[in-house]
Amino acid sequence: MKIKLLTTLIFAFHVSLILHIFFIINYANAKNNRDFRGFIITTFTNIGIALSIILMIMDDPQIVPSLDWDRIVFISSGFLFISVGLIKFRILLKIIGKMKDPANFHYSYFGKKVYDGSIISMREVAVYFFTVPFWLLAGAYFLVRLSSR
Repeated sequence: MKIKLLTTLIFAFHVSLILHIFFIINYANAKNNRDFRGFIITTFTNIGIALSIILMIMDDPQIVPSLDWDRIVFISSGFLFISVGLIKFRILLKIIGKMKDPANFHYSYFGKKVYDGSIISMREVAVYFFTVPFWLLAGAYFLVRLSSR
């Protein structure tokens, strides 16, 4: 029973941490009160879940070796792979939306579209390329383990 509870808390911590990062990024971009409240709520949720995990491990340290770490890492890598993939997809959709806006391009002398440099920001480029190694490593591990089952 303790093993299932600890495993559930570990996965809840992963989800809460991803939501926390999402709220930080959204608040930094928009300065929205809703995102700030989400940031504060996930901060206290992360602290509560981490404290619960620590207390469970301190109560019974022998529970850690008995966890199914292969399954935990497999599911965590899948969650990371999907989360980072959704971030990349969101950036791609934002760029495609800007490309369709006539204010962001003009036609050259030869009749070809020439896109304005404001279609993609340096922040989006940095996020897109910074997340590539995490996405590839987590995805490779997840897909290899998924195909070997």
